[in-house]
Amino acid sequence: MEYQDHQSRFQEFVRRWPMDAAYYIWGTSHTAEELCSLFQGRLNILGFVDSDAGKWGTRLFDRPILSPEEFFAKRGRTQCIIASIAYGEIIFNLERRGFVNGADMCVSWRFLGIHRYMACRKLHLLRANLFITSYCTLRCRHCSMKIPYFKRHRHDSAEAVLSTVDSYFRWVDYVERFDILGGEPFLHPNIEEITGQIAERYSERISQLSLFSNGTITPSNRMLEIMKQYRIKVDLGDYRKCVPGIRSQVGLFLQVLESHGIDYSLPANDWVDLTYVAEDRTNWGPEKMSEVCRNCGVRCQTLYDEKLYYCYMGLGASLSEYCAEEPGDYFDLSASEHQDKGKLLAFDLDCAPKGYVAYCRHCGGWRGTNQHAVPAGEQLPAGMAGNPETEERDIT
Repeated sequence: MEYQDHQSRFQEFVRRWPMDAAYYIWGTSHTAEELCSLFQGRLNILGFVDSDAGKWGTRLFDRPILSPEEFFAKRGRTQCIIASIAYGEIIFNLERRGFVNGADMCVSWRFLGIHRYMACRKLHLLRANLFITSYCTLRCRHCSMKIPYFKRHRHDSAEAVLSTVDSYFRWVDYVERFDILGGEPFLHPNIEEITGQIAERYSERISQLSLFSNGTITPSNRMLEIMKQYRIKVDLGDYRKCVPGIRSQVGLFLQVLESHGIDYSLPANDWVDLTYVAEDRTNWGPEKMSEVCRNCGVRCQTLYDEKLYYCYMGLGASLSEYCAEEPGDYFDLSASEHQDKGKLLAFDLDCAPKGYVAYCRHCGGWRGTNQHAVPAGEQLPAGMAGNPETEERDIT
C-alpha cells in the first residue's frame, strides 16, 4: 500500500465492511466490549462467538453467545469481526475452515481504526509498546527481543523516553493498550518518573496502561502507589517452570501486588523458535515478503527513539546487531508538522508502504504460523550469550 493510496484503501474497506451490515463478533472479553461500547449500539450484531463452553447460551449486549460450531452452522455469508487477544490463532483456524481474511473476517482494530479515522479523522489504535531498557534479570535463550545477545546494554533516559511518548500522542488520539517493557522495566532507575508522567499526561487516552515483567524485581513503595492510583496492570511472564530459582522472588512479587490491590495477569507462555525459517528468503521480492508479514499475526508496534517500530522483534534484532534495520521498518514520529494521521494508521495496520520489516527475512513468525514450540524462559548458561542460529559464545 502506497501512502498516497491509503485514503482510497480506507474508502474501499468502509464499502466492504459498512457500519449498518450484520456481523458476528468473535470474542467476549474487554476487546469485544470496548468495540461495541465505542459504536454505542450502531453495530448490527447478530451474536458473539466464544470457545469457552461456560459462556455458551448466555448473552452479551443482549445478544447470544454461540459456540464455534453453532456459529459455523448459522453464519451463512455473514462476516465476522475478531475481537480477541487470541486473534492470531483464531485467524489461523478460520482460514483452515475456508475463511478469507479481509472478506469473511476482519480484526476489530482494523474495523474500529478505519471507521473512526474516516468518520472524524481520529486515530484510535490497538496497542503500543514502550521499550525503556535492555537490562534484564534473566537470560532467556529464545527471548523475542534478543536481549541476551545485545553487545551493549543501556537504560534510556527518562527525558528521551517521555519525549518519544509525547511525540506518539501528538499523532494518536487514543490507544487501547500501552505496555512499558524491557528487558525488565522495574530495573530502570527512573521507572517511577517514566510511569507516573505517562499516567498523569495520558491516562485518559489509554484504555489499559501496563508493565510487562518477569516478576523478579519487587516494585518500590512509591511505584506501587503510582500503579494503584492509575490502575496500572502488570502482565507477568511467568517462567518459574523453566527457572525454578526465581520461584520465591516471583511469589513475593505477586504477594506484594495482591496486598496493594494491583491487577495482574499471567498470559499464556506459548513460546516459539523465531529463528526457525524453513526457506531462504534472501532474494524474495516485496510481494512474497509482505505475505510473510501478513501471515505472522503479531501486533507489537513499539516506541523507541522518537519512532514507532512495526515489530518489536525486528527492533530487538536491530539493537542486538543480529539484523540491520531498513527504511520502512519504522514510522518517524518527530515529523509532526502537516501530519496526515492516515499515514500512521496505514503503517500501524499494514506496515505501509513497504509491507514488511527487514527481520521478516530471518524470522519464523509468531503463534499460528509457527508451530516450533520451545520452553518459555529456558536460560542460557551463566557467562554465555547464545547466537540464535549457531553455537553459543563466551562473553566473559
